[in-house]
Amino acid sequence: MKIKRGKGLLAVAAVCAAFGLFASCGGNGEDGDKTITLVNFDDSSVTAKVGDAYELKNPAVKDSDGKEYTPEVVVKDAAGNVIPTIGGNVEIRNVNGYVIEYTIKIGNQTYMKKITLTVTDDEKPVINIASPEAAYVNAEYALPAVTVRDNAENPVSTEKKLYFVNGETKTEMTAENGKFTPTQKGTYEYYVKATDAAGNVAEKSVTFSAVTKLGHFVLADFSDNADNATTHKRFDAETVNAEVGWEESFEGASGVAWTKGGAQVWKNFSYRFGTTAAEMAAYAEEGWDYYSIRLYIDQEGLFRVLSWNVDYVNANGADTNVSPIAGKQWVTVYMSKATIEDATKQTYWQNVDEPYGNGETGLNAFNTAPLRENGSILFWINNLLDDTKVYVDEIKLEKGANLSVSGVAERVVVGETVSFTVNNPNNVEYDTQVTLNGNAVELVNGPSFVAAEAGVYKIKVTNKSAGYVGACEYPVEVLPKFTLSAADIQNTTLNTEITLPKATVKNEKTNAEIENAAIDLYLQIDNADPAAISAYVIIPAKVGKYTIIYRYTADGEVYELQKSFVVTDPNRYFTSFENEEFFSGVTADEDCSITRSNEHKASGAYSAKVALAANKQARIGFAEPVKQRVLQICFKVYGTSDTNFQFRISTGAYNLNGADVAAKTDEIHDVALTANQWVYKTIDIPANAATKISAQDILNGGITSFGFYAQNAVTFYLDDIEFITSDISFEWDDQHSAAWDAAHPWTTKNSEFVHSGEYSAKFAYENAGGMIAIYHAPPAATAAYPVPAGAKKIGLWLYNDGAAVPLSFSCASASYGSLDVCNISFTAESGWKYYEFDMATSPESVVMFALWSGNVLSQSFYMDDIDFIVAEASADITFEDDADHSSEWKDAFPLNAIKSNEQSHDGSYSAKFAFTGAAGELGTILHAAPARDPWILPQGCKKVGVWLYTDKESDSLLFSAASSSFGAYDVFSNVTVNLKQGWNYVEADVADGITQIVQFSLYTIGGTSAVYMDSISFIK
Repeated sequence: MKIKRGKGLLAVAAVCAAFGLFASCGGNGEDGDKTITLVNFDDSSVTAKVGDAYELKNPAVKDSDGKEYTPEVVVKDAAGNVIPTIGGNVEIRNVNGYVIEYTIKIGNQTYMKKITLTVTDDEKPVINIASPEAAYVNAEYALPAVTVRDNAENPVSTEKKLYFVNGETKTEMTAENGKFTPTQKGTYEYYVKATDAAGNVAEKSVTFSAVTKLGHFVLADFSDNADNATTHKRFDAETVNAEVGWEESFEGASGVAWTKGGAQVWKNFSYRFGTTAAEMAAYAEEGWDYYSIRLYIDQEGLFRVLSWNVDYVNANGADTNVSPIAGKQWVTVYMSKATIEDATKQTYWQNVDEPYGNGETGLNAFNTAPLRENGSILFWINNLLDDTKVYVDEIKLEKGANLSVSGVAERVVVGETVSFTVNNPNNVEYDTQVTLNGNAVELVNGPSFVAAEAGVYKIKVTNKSAGYVGACEYPVEVLPKFTLSAADIQNTTLNTEITLPKATVKNEKTNAEIENAAIDLYLQIDNADPAAISAYVIIPAKVGKYTIIYRYTADGEVYELQKSFVVTDPNRYFTSFENEEFFSGVTADEDCSITRSNEHKASGAYSAKVALAANKQARIGFAEPVKQRVLQICFKVYGTSDTNFQFRISTGAYNLNGADVAAKTDEIHDVALTANQWVYKTIDIPANAATKISAQDILNGGITSFGFYAQNAVTFYLDDIEFITSDISFEWDDQHSAAWDAAHPWTTKNSEFVHSGEYSAKFAYENAGGMIAIYHAPPAATAAYPVPAGAKKIGLWLYNDGAAVPLSFSCASASYGSLDVCNISFTAESGWKYYEFDMATSPESVVMFALWSGNVLSQSFYMDDIDFIVAEASADITFEDDADHSSEWKDAFPLNAIKSNEQSHDGSYSAKFAFTGAAGELGTILHAAPARDPWILPQGCKKVGVWLYTDKESDSLLFSAASSSFGAYDVFSNVTVNLKQGWNYVEADVADGITQIVQFSLYTIGGTSAVYMDSISFIK
């Protein structure tokens, strides 16, 4: 038998108990003389603590003949009640102890042994007292709710006392049924003492204040000129050439002060209201929430009022009435001391006839008592002309109504009656209104209404009492009786088998799942009609948006859930022209048009039909510029004839290095059409070219439109335009692995904040610093993020859901411990921001991205659209305008490169090294015979970058360069180049002191047929 320490039946600590012989009870049969022995029991009593789990051991029992028996075990509490056991354990909850009985029946004879289990308890009860509200003198006050929790099930005795606190003196007050009426202002203490059955004692207390209950206090009403003209109480303008006056009546108001000042953008006005500390304390003592000014600006226009807390609140704050006020009418302006948090819950800003919350947010100016010794009310008004008078009728201190709503049921479903309670501590008059989607809902039987349909109902309570300010709005979400839920379906590609997630049905009233619910399944592709399906395994054979519809029918009502995913080939869409609104931005020359059409479509139900007259164009403008790092634009086009058209990309103007740059428009790409056939086309966006749009141009200015131009009349259809924007996104990536190191939390795929697509990677810090990482692959896996050749930087988008904080960004190619790719500190700004970091190395792949924090945080970061950025150096040598290279240096090297249009990396031409296929051959580009100029390196050039193409699956070469003679490779020599099929980026370090290059050479190691060189860059 064991006792498991800890909460419930979880923790384990062994305690053995033992007895001797069983005692016989009842019956005188032939077995009455047998001796029954209980093995492994020595004692008849054990001790356990409340909260332990006592494990009931199944002892071995033998009679005098050696025959074994299994006893029946029963646990009883001190009152003789049988206590249930769970998995052979009994949970210790009662301090009065337990008895464990072991019983064996042999024939008609019963044998029994008992163990006494004594219980100890040394834990105090836990007392919770709700946060008290403020009390008002001579108004009934409900003491805050008290809950007491103990680790034992025995009763706990509670003692509660209420005191009035005056310095060191406490006077006990009388409360009945948890309520009392304070008769004087001051501090009160509510004390609670709890004693459990084991004698453990806990104590706790809270304090609250009682104040006089007033709605407002008039500081000045200017009923006569005396209030305006006395030495210590006057209304004036603290601006140059101020004039002050008083009128017996003005625009319907009696007794008003006025002032006007000299030329300033803001005019300053003040009212001095006291001279002594005692007088100031009398004002501030009540804890006023606002002061208000009723004023009239004798000028047309809109104005803002600002209160600058010079000597009556804080030294550095300001409080602005954020809603503009109109001139030529009386307006009441409220200046609040509410904090931002208070203003979010219920705001008191409004003007003219409705002094209650309207959704505006106040500033945190009055976060201390608004009135102080030798204080004044100072306020500014903007945009006043020099001769404008400002009239003031009265200045008041005011309280908030503090209305709130409570008592709404935690879970509400359609058809139920929703009841609520309006909390009105100031006993103000108020109106109550309930709306759904802006439509009024009828109240029944007092503060309640019938939730006839699902949606968010809004309960709004509005103050009506003069002098009080405030309103509140409380949302109530009404759910359908039943809801369906299912896991999200990941985006996939063509012909990839996908298993649809099962859906579950929950009764929202009982919060319980419906077992074996009959759910009908439907599949909708793009805008086609949904079709019933029976299998949960499908293989998509068509590109488009797939929607799985789950339907459950109960009581004649149909409940539905839709889960969508995209099937791509292989990239996600930019647009497939299903949305007719996309065509609202079309502009076209005469006899040209771009319209939505269902005549020919690559996917979905529609495509864009482009009809062009000869030498004319049409254009689609985007509602918002596409500001993404676009690497390629891909699309499908269907031609009605074998002809060409021009695809023109336009970007808006943007700001580069502080200077305005004109819009780069009409980057032109010729597109060849094939009659009566859909053709897939790709347009590459150059990394950096002086005459072409770059990925950075698009990021800064955004793509604003697509244009189409043709020399001859042509009609064609466009579909499935795609933007390829990122080397790494999280659209189709599974949740990242945590197999590297359990000590470091990992990111999760999420859809809360996304830069593009539908998902990003979330880094969630929960009150802890340290590292959170994306582990792409555990050590045993081969998958990793590939890095393109020549990558020099990592660019990424990061969203910070809190304040700006210092972080470190790290990246590793093989192990999180190495951080060999980069490890850089930066400041993560709030919201979405783009960051670029230099890479210390350029590996073939990386396995981890990490964010480090040295601080204790409680916020999250979201990473999206990670790019490996190849050095954006313009190509100094492209072979577009260069003639075939000279072979005049030596006849000994017949494999001199020649200009070729067979392959090109940028433009139409490259330099071709036409090897015979034998190992050890040397091919050169001899830029100049003695009469020609060499290639000049820019000052500070550190590297040469070059693109090489091979059609072999793999190829190895030695790469060299010379500054003056082919025989001396003094720029760099025999740099090993390992190529894969296609274009490869290669870099080599330039030796110190080199200012020019006349020759590049390639030397075959294993033999090859042809290698092409293009886009040679000189990199600083």
